[in-house]
Amino acid sequence: MMTRLSACVQIRKAAEAKVANGTLTVTEMLRELTNESLARQSKAMHEIQRLWYLSIEIYNKPLIRFSSDMKRMIKIGIGG
Repeated sequence: MMTRLSACVQIRKAAEAKVANGTLTVTEMLRELTNESLARQSKAMHEIQRLWYLSIEIYNKPLIRFSSDMKRMIKIGIGG
């Protein structure tokens, strides 16, 4: 099964080849690079969310919490 990320990687590689052949503009290729980057960010965020929910299931409390400004995560110890 192809993931969204692997599909974006293949599309980006095809876009790079088309730019090299002159059949695609650099702007269009940058659009594909942006899509790939967004797919990577989405995958990372989903992994963080999955681990967060798993920590609640295992320890009955989150191992991380988000700061009030949502710009950084703070690690919380298991003990104590």
